[in-house]
Amino acid sequence: MFKELFDSSNDERSSYVTGRCAVIFLGITQILLLLALLRRRYLLHQPSGDIWDIQVILLVSIFGYIGARLFLGGALPVLSLKAALAGYFILAAIITGGCLIFLGVPDPSEWANTWLPALLGPAIVISLYSFLAWLGRKRIDRMLEDK
Repeated sequence: MFKELFDSSNDERSSYVTGRCAVIFLGITQILLLLALLRRRYLLHQPSGDIWDIQVILLVSIFGYIGARLFLGGALPVLSLKAALAGYFILAAIITGGCLIFLGVPDPSEWANTWLPALLGPAIVISLYSFLAWLGRKRIDRMLEDK
C-alpha cells in the first residue's frame, strides 16, 4: 500500500530536481530564521538569553549544510596555505575593521571580548573549511580509486 509513496527508484533528473528544491527551501528557511532572530533581538529588544536556542539551531543548520557539502560533495577547492592565510587576513580585517568603525577602539583590558573573537573566529572558520574540504577531496579520490 505504501510502496508507491516510498519508491526509491527515481531517475537522476528527478533526484537532481528534488535535491535542488531541498537546497532552495533550506536556504529560505535559514534566511527567514535569521530575519526572525534579528527582529526579536533588535526591534523587540529581547535579550540574547531568550533566543539562544534559535541561534544554536540556525548555527547547526548552516554549518551542518556547509560541512556536508564540503565532505560529501568534494567539489569545493582545498585551500593552499597561501590561500588560507590570505582568506584569514581578509576575513579578520573585515571583521576587525567593521567592529572598529561601529564600536570604536576598545580598552586593552577587554581584549578577550573584543580582539580575540575577531581574530580567532576567522582562524577557526578557515581551518574547519580547509579540513572538511581536504576530507571531502580524499573521499572522492578514494571512491575514484575503487572504481
